[in-house]
Amino acid sequence: MKISRKLQLVSMTACLTSVLSCAGVAQEPASQLLTAEACAYGRGASAIDAATTLANRKLAEQIQALPGEALAISAQQRNAAASAAKAGEFAPNELSGQLQGNDTCVSYQVDTDQLLSYQESQALGDVVWDDEAVAAVTVVGEGWADEEQGLTARQAAEYDALSRAVQMVAGAVIEDNFSADMAAKVPSRVLRSRRLRSSGVVQEFSYLGEQPLADNGFQVTLLVQVQAEPLLTELEQLFDLLGDPVVYIEPLPREFSAVQSHLAQAINELGLSVTEDAADALLTLSVDAQLREVSNGAQLALAVAVHNTLQQQLAVWRNQPHLITLPMATSSAAQLSEFHFAMQSQQQQLKDTIQQAAEVLYEQGG
Repeated sequence: MKISRKLQLVSMTACLTSVLSCAGVAQEPASQLLTAEACAYGRGASAIDAATTLANRKLAEQIQALPGEALAISAQQRNAAASAAKAGEFAPNELSGQLQGNDTCVSYQVDTDQLLSYQESQALGDVVWDDEAVAAVTVVGEGWADEEQGLTARQAAEYDALSRAVQMVAGAVIEDNFSADMAAKVPSRVLRSRRLRSSGVVQEFSYLGEQPLADNGFQVTLLVQVQAEPLLTELEQLFDLLGDPVVYIEPLPREFSAVQSHLAQAINELGLSVTEDAADALLTLSVDAQLREVSNGAQLALAVAVHNTLQQQLAVWRNQPHLITLPMATSSAAQLSEFHFAMQSQQQQLKDTIQQAAEVLYEQGG
């Protein structure tokens, strides 16, 4: 196991965030404000998490694109700030979702002074390997009481710090043991998931400091020891699941047999495996296909729900019927499905949906 080197990583003050979907980031040059905005399909906490993720990513891209006069820091510091933004360091601890049609949208602002303050306050910490078996890392975590999960502010801060420690060490293990392509498949929120933190990878931790925060919050500084072997085992399981989840497609009516064929082909082209036996699958796709008659012809509406083996819905993908309209005919469904699955944007959205479902499946325990 190649994990012997000493790495310098950044210890960051922790904030609660998540990840994923469609968004944009705009800068207001006069006030030096960066406005991160994102929308994700659906309702509730998962949609807010999904929208926040892409907003974080877009904010990171905007930081990288800022001209030198707007953010006078070194390239290394700029990269660190962008990485922190992507990890959600600058997002508020709680974001409220605003409904726009079927989407949930979030928005928050960061000014360049915050980026400069971050650079001044960050401290370098060592991830030090002891006999290639245990890594020690110093991390800072923040938390507020969570009645829903039954956590005090101190407990929430501890969990946040432990999640950060595992994420930092996992990043080092991934870099040393997996290819860059594989590493790119793992979003940061998965590395901070409850499953990874609770899988026995944290050997022990000790307090280095603590202090109260505004609004009854709490901050802790911990020295955390993370075990490499169980962490590597968990990461291998994670990559197996995210890399090639076996998919089963529930049969469709004969009218939409072409839809099922194109869907299977599209999934195969994404590098995923399709099985004809539902018992072999980790993910099941339930497809609602409708041929809708419109004033100038017919459109194909598809809703693909991804379920786990317990028939719990993990994610949903919907095509965009309005993209193509054909004259109503007996072959319309087949022709329309061919057009839709040939579109790169539709394929990417389908892939993202299945990937999202695989991430949720991992967090649930596989």
